[in-house]
Amino acid sequence: WSEAKKACEKLGGHLATITSAEEQRSIEDHLGEPICNNYWIGGYRDGDSWKWITDESFEYTNWESGEPNNYGGSENYVHMFGDGYKTRGRWNDASDSGAAYANSYYDLDKYGYICEFDPANPDVTYTPGDSCANLEWNAVPNAEKYAVCGFLRGKWTKLDETTDTSYTVKNL
Repeated sequence: WSEAKKACEKLGGHLATITSAEEQRSIEDHLGEPICNNYWIGGYRDGDSWKWITDESFEYTNWESGEPNNYGGSENYVHMFGDGYKTRGRWNDASDSGAAYANSYYDLDKYGYICEFDPANPDVTYTPGDSCANLEWNAVPNAEKYAVCGFLRGKWTKLDETTDTSYTVKNL
C-alpha cells in the first residue's frame, strides 16, 4: 500500500477514494477486464476508524462479507478485489505488504493500484485592453474544452466555453 501510495503521488495523484456507489461503479467500469487480483485504494485504518488519504468522509463502504476483520492484527489498508477468488469490486483490509499469508491469490505480485487525479487548474494570464481583456492559459492534458467564468454581480458565472487556450472578454 505504501509503495502504491508513493507511485500515485509521483504521478501527481493519490490512491483512489471511493465515497459513493456511483464512484464504485465508475471505477469498476474503467477497470474493464482486471489484470490483477487486487487493487490498492486510498483507505486506511487510524485506530478504530477507517479514513481516506484525502480526509474525505469514510461513510460509503463496499466491504466483502466478513470484512474488515483485521486478520492477524495488522490489516490497516484497503484493497479492492479484481477478479477470481472473491467478489469483484468488494473491499478487503490487508497489511501494508498485502495478505500473502492467506493463499496465492493474495501474493503481492498480483496487486495493482488505482490512482485518482484531481482536475487541473491552468495558469491564466490576463492582459487588459480597450474595453476588453484577453485571457490566455496553458493547455490542460486531455481537456476537450474550457469554461470561461467571470465574477458578475457578486457571483461566479460561466461566460462561455471554448476549445482554444485563449479568450477575449469584450464590453468591459
